[in-house]
Amino acid sequence: MIYLMRHCERPEEDSSFFSSLTYVGMSNSVKNVNLVADLDIQFVYTSPFLRCIQTSLPIAWRYKCVFKQEYSLYEWDHAENTKHELNIWSDDMCKYFGISPINILKSYHNPVLIVDETRNDFNDRIDTFVQYVRQMHPSSNVLICTHLSCINKMQGRPLDFAVPPGSIEQLEDAVHQ
Repeated sequence: MIYLMRHCERPEEDSSFFSSLTYVGMSNSVKNVNLVADLDIQFVYTSPFLRCIQTSLPIAWRYKCVFKQEYSLYEWDHAENTKHELNIWSDDMCKYFGISPINILKSYHNPVLIVDETRNDFNDRIDTFVQYVRQMHPSSNVLICTHLSCINKMQGRPLDFAVPPGSIEQLEDAVHQ
C-alpha cells in the first residue's frame, strides 16, 4: 500500500527549498506520527525540500522506517531552483538531519534532473517514480512525503486541487495500474 502525505505548514510567503515548517507545522508533523500508527509504514520517500524532511522524519524515526530522499519528488514549478539548491547541503547539515551526503542528489530510478521541465516531463517523472515504488515494494507499506502538485498528479487530480498541509491519503490504485 502506498500512502501520500503533503508536507505540513510552512510560512505562506516562503516556498523556497530551505523553507522550514512553522511552529504549527512542526507540531502537526509530530501529531502525524500517531496518525500513521496503524499503517505499518516500512519505507518513507521524501522530497529533498526541508519542509518535507521535517514532516516525514518524525515518522521514520518513530517506526524505524527506511528513510530515503528522492529528488524526483520536487515540486512541479521548482525544477530550476532545485538544481542549484540541492548542491548546497553541507556535511554539517547532513549530520544534523541524520542524512548521508551521498543520498542528497539521489534518485532511485531517474538519474537526470530536467531543468526546463515541461508538464509532460513532470507527469512522466511522477508516473515513473510511482511505478518504481510499486515494483520495489510490492508487499510493503510506503509513505511518500511531497508537495501539492506531486500528490495531485499521483491521484489524477488537477495540480492545484486543495490538499491540506500534513494530510495523509492512500494512493488511488486506479490512477497507476
